[in-house]
Amino acid sequence: MSAPPYLDAAAAADLSAVLVRLVSAFEVYTAEEIQIRPPQFPDTNTVYRWASWARALVIDFYGYIANHHLAVQFHHPPAEFDIQPVLVRLSMSMYHLSGNDRVPAALRPLLANLEADLRRPAQIHPNGRYVVWGSNQLSFPLAVPLLPPFPPFPFYSRRV
Repeated sequence: MSAPPYLDAAAAADLSAVLVRLVSAFEVYTAEEIQIRPPQFPDTNTVYRWASWARALVIDFYGYIANHHLAVQFHHPPAEFDIQPVLVRLSMSMYHLSGNDRVPAALRPLLANLEADLRRPAQIHPNGRYVVWGSNQLSFPLAVPLLPPFPPFPFYSRRV
């Protein structure tokens, strides 16, 4: 029988710092979402700000999932945060924006790209060191390498 995976003190501190930062970011996203909810007749600036907010939230969300899985894998108590309500509002806002013919034409490609990225599942890089996400293959570094089996990312598989 093999020994359980082990994190040294420095790696455990790094992982804790990453999770605390991400939980803090989610609390900010939750507060900001109320202010950045797209209006019925959105202007270019508002939609651009909302799309930037949504992209940052999703990148941090995938980083949180991977680092949370990493903490559990190494028997390190993870920081918890219920992100589900924010994700539901994000999905609903994306759905309403994508069908809103009043969104400025210049922003339609940005929204289409964001929607495509949100529907593309993230993956753990084969080396276990990064979460790779979206059509641009954005990479989110992990605190320490993740050991297989890697966690699935069931997210945005269908419209709300």
